[in-house]
Amino acid sequence: MYFDQGIACNCDAKLPMDLTDAGIITDTSALPITGFVYGGLIFESQHAKISIGRLRCIGEKQLAESEVGDSCRALKLRGETRSGYYSVRVDPSSNFVKTVFCQFDLPLNDINLETAISDPVVFSVENPPGTSTTFMPKGYITFTREILNVGNGIDALSGVFTAPRDGTYAFHFSCGSRGANKYLGIKMHLNGAEVFENHHDGYGSGISDDEDRTMTFFHTLKLNKNDEIKLYNAIPGSVHLNQNILFYGYLIGHTRSL
Repeated sequence: MYFDQGIACNCDAKLPMDLTDAGIITDTSALPITGFVYGGLIFESQHAKISIGRLRCIGEKQLAESEVGDSCRALKLRGETRSGYYSVRVDPSSNFVKTVFCQFDLPLNDINLETAISDPVVFSVENPPGTSTTFMPKGYITFTREILNVGNGIDALSGVFTAPRDGTYAFHFSCGSRGANKYLGIKMHLNGAEVFENHHDGYGSGISDDEDRTMTFFHTLKLNKNDEIKLYNAIPGSVHLNQNILFYGYLIGHTRSL
């Protein structure tokens, strides 16, 4: 009940008696309460007493499906209170996760509530099989189709992978050749210098001119941020363009700076 219908609070009615006001805070973004401002006390007989009760949580915050598990904020709204390392989705539409540290004793709108530890890096590019009967020329290998590029490390058209961060990376490559007496040789260059070579010897009896062969390799490297990886076709007339040429890689372990 209000003593004066023209004001919002009884304590502002300026009547010669003790009056009280009470309310419930429902705006969770206003928490935590760290202070209370009051004033306008003119006479010595005026006094004020403030009491803020304990926090009582009722009901349940309804999150959109895209919000569940994609941030420390979403986890806190779901009731998580233990600060620590968590895996959350990179973005609402992604199936990939990243590692973050959640400091749940901080307010929801604090920029330090979530600290990124490691974002995923995954890529896949290819030259799909076509109708060409020719072979790839000698030189650096480029690609015509980007399948996946989480972390934005690969540039398909130039064939260059640039490490988004320090860490250990795994790389896979496959290609094919056709015909007898074809020697496949693929080299991996790190910042312009050769660090790995894989070859397949197609010489020998029993190999026909229309026989397809496939070469694959797997290699791991420790890279620094902005290191560049390129693949080099060392043997002209060996990699057949009518077969799928695939290059993909991913971050295995992240080196965190202390």
